[in-house]
Amino acid sequence: MMSRKVVKGIFLLNLTACLVSCGHAETTQNTSKDDSKRLTTNSLSQLIDYDAKKDDLQMRCFGYYPSDKPSDFERYDDLHVTDLLLTRDYEYMNNPDAVKKTLKMAETYAPGIQCFPFSGHEVSADSILTAPYLSDGSYSNIAGIYMYDEPFPSNLSDLANRVPTFEKIFPGKEFLVDLLMDEVSNARWDPNVSWDQYSDNFFENIIDKLETSPKTMLAANYPITISNDKKTKSVDLNTVTKYSRISKKAHDHDCKIYSPFLTLDHSAGTRNYFVYNTAEVRFEMNALFAFGFDGYGYYTLETRPNNLAGETQRLGIFKDGEKTEWYDAVKTASDDAAFFDHVYMQFDWKGTFPLIGKNPSNALTNEKNGLSIYTETTPGYLPFKDTKLISDASTDQTALVGVFEDEAGNEAYEIMSYALPSSGVTSKIDLRLPSGINKARIYHNGSLEEADVSSGAFSISLPAGEAAFVIPYKA
Repeated sequence: MMSRKVVKGIFLLNLTACLVSCGHAETTQNTSKDDSKRLTTNSLSQLIDYDAKKDDLQMRCFGYYPSDKPSDFERYDDLHVTDLLLTRDYEYMNNPDAVKKTLKMAETYAPGIQCFPFSGHEVSADSILTAPYLSDGSYSNIAGIYMYDEPFPSNLSDLANRVPTFEKIFPGKEFLVDLLMDEVSNARWDPNVSWDQYSDNFFENIIDKLETSPKTMLAANYPITISNDKKTKSVDLNTVTKYSRISKKAHDHDCKIYSPFLTLDHSAGTRNYFVYNTAEVRFEMNALFAFGFDGYGYYTLETRPNNLAGETQRLGIFKDGEKTEWYDAVKTASDDAAFFDHVYMQFDWKGTFPLIGKNPSNALTNEKNGLSIYTETTPGYLPFKDTKLISDASTDQTALVGVFEDEAGNEAYEIMSYALPSSGVTSKIDLRLPSGINKARIYHNGSLEEADVSSGAFSISLPAGEAAFVIPYKA
C-alpha cells in the first residue's frame, strides 16, 4: 500500500457553520411522532471508531497512460494514484521491452503503485496470456492484466473463454475489464442485445466464474459535455440511471467497481471535452460516491498524442513533464476523497434516491429530466421510506442521497447537490430523522464538522456539484 499523504482538514466541535443549518426545514416535512422512525441505530456508543483504520484503508485510484520518463512517476503519489493502466497506445503493441521498461520504472520510482499491462494495445490477448515475463515473478508490481477496454457484446464470449487460462497462469491476479455503461451507436453493437443482457452476460459468465482472482471492474463515464461551439455545458441526461444500475449489479455480484473520469481535453467529430475546473471535477467524483462506487481513476495522467480523425487538441494532467491546467482541480478533488476515504470504505452502499424541488432553477433542465427518469424501476433506486432513519426528504433544487450502512448497522448518507456547477445554484436538502438524532458528522471538501441537529431535523445547503458524507447520531 502506498504511503498516506497528510490532507489538511478542519475539525469543528459542537459548531454549526454556514454550511449546515439544523433548524426545521423551510420546505414542508412530516414531523409528527407517528411518522418518525424509531431510533435503533446511530447512537454515539454504536458508532465505529472509523479513524482506527485511517492508515490501513486507501481508496483505489486508477491512472491511464503513465509517463515514459522515470522522474514523472514520483508525482503520481501526490494524486493518490494506486494503480497504473499501461495504456500507451502503439508504443506497447508487440513491444514487450517497452512494457518491461514501464514496469521497472514504476517499481523503482513509485514502489507502492500496482500495474496492469494492457492486452488491448500491447499484444493480442492470446500472447499476453503466454508472455513469461508477466507471470514468472519478474515484476512484483503486477496486480493483474487489463484484459479489455469497453468490449462489445460480441467480445464477451471470447473474454469468458479466457478466464480459466488466465487463472491458471495468473492465480490471484485481477482480470480487469472496462465495461460499457450503455448501448452505443456503433456497428459493432448488436441491436438485438440490450444493455441489461450485455451486462448480465458479463457478470454471470466472467465475474461469477472468477475463482482465485479478485472480482474487480472498471466502468467509465463522462457526465459533463460541451456543445460543438464550446459554449454550452450540460450534464448527460442518463448519468444517474447508468451509475445506479451498474453499481447495483456490481454489488449484487460482490464485484468492486471503479470509474475513471475525464481528465483529458480533446475534440474529435461530435466528441467534445474540455478542461474541467475544480467544481466540475468534484461533480464527477461526487456523482460516483453517491452511487457507492469503490473508487475512481484518471483518463489520462499524461497527454496522449492526437490520434483520432479530426482531433484538434489533447491535454491530460501532465504534458511534456509539466503540470497542465487540469492538475490543481484534480489534486483538490483527490485530496478531498483521501480525507474521508477510510470512513467511506467502512460503509456499504444500500441504494440511492433522487430529490427534485417544486420550482428548481430553469438552468437545471437536464438534471431535472435525468432525475425524473430515475425511478423505483431502476436497479439501485432505494426509496427513503425503506431507509432506517429517513421518514421524509426534500430539496428546493435537484439532489441525490446515497444511503450507506456500516457493519454495526449505522446509517450514513452521501448527499449531493446534483446540479451543473456553472448553473450557480445552491441546493438545500432537508432530511427528517428520528427526534433522538441531535448530532451529525459531516465530511465535506476535505474537512470534518461536528454539527448540532435539532430534534432530528437535518438541513444542509450545498453549492452545485458539491457533496457531503453525513453520519447522523444521538450523542
